[in-house]
Amino acid sequence: MSLALLLEKYDVSTDEGLQKALHEIEKEELEVDEALSDVLGRSASLEGHLRAASQAYSRLGAVRADAEAAAGMVDRTAALARDVSAKVRQLDLARVSSQSTYTDCGF
Repeated sequence: MSLALLLEKYDVSTDEGLQKALHEIEKEELEVDEALSDVLGRSASLEGHLRAASQAYSRLGAVRADAEAAAGMVDRTAALARDVSAKVRQLDLARVSSQSTYTDCGF
């Protein structure tokens, strides 16, 4: 509560009014202290979460590099598999052709 509102609410020219106003101020001070303590407690918790997130982010960089390396290996393996498959098809065609020639020659 603002000072102007306290002065309107209580007659601070008397001891009793001054005591009531002081009591109101002390009550608000306690509420502010509790709120501040709560905020500080959450701040410490948030700092811990931020620290953990920062460490996780650092690890994600390493994971990304590993994933990119694995993707490169998969690409190279797929290319090799295509090459091997093409060679097998060529060998199969050569085998069929040689069998056909062998049969045509009457063997």
